[in-house]
Amino acid sequence: MKSNGVGGHCLARNSISPDPAITAQHWGAVLEGAARSGRTPHRREWRIIRDVYLARTDEEARALAINGIMGRCWREFLLPLYLGLGLGRFLKRDLTMDDSDIDLNFLADNLWLVGSPRTVRDRLRNLQTHTGGFGYLVINSYDFTEEREAWARSLRLLVEEVLPAFEDTRQLLGDEVAEQCL
Repeated sequence: MKSNGVGGHCLARNSISPDPAITAQHWGAVLEGAARSGRTPHRREWRIIRDVYLARTDEEARALAINGIMGRCWREFLLPLYLGLGLGRFLKRDLTMDDSDIDLNFLADNLWLVGSPRTVRDRLRNLQTHTGGFGYLVINSYDFTEEREAWARSLRLLVEEVLPAFEDTRQLLGDEVAEQCL
């Protein structure tokens, strides 16, 4: 993270912590790195990376996320990897929580942005508020070949019903796009 600030690279962060306060700390590391090189980073350039899946209802989105390729990737690869490397503590909201309690239901409730447009909008607004603001939401993508229609609908709901609610955030952070990130 500090190297992003030092080198002036695109400021993208994939935080596996469901706690926005942890994700917010990443910005401090970027600022520290930038200060060492005389650069000034801008929150409008900061990209937060998340798993996202929308449907008309929370229940439908949750089922698609958990039972589809996103859930499969977490169940068969990412969750065993993080837990196997001893990184389970970063996935928790409470450090007293047992690693065995970190499952796809927990991730859907706490880390992923999964649900109806209203639910995702509320969770994204919460993430914006608690991190101090960021300019871009970058979505993790999987091989949605077997669920192409549902994934296309998810993206359409995101673009048409969620992102327009954040125009005020873009205006607050600034509309300019960092040239080095294009």
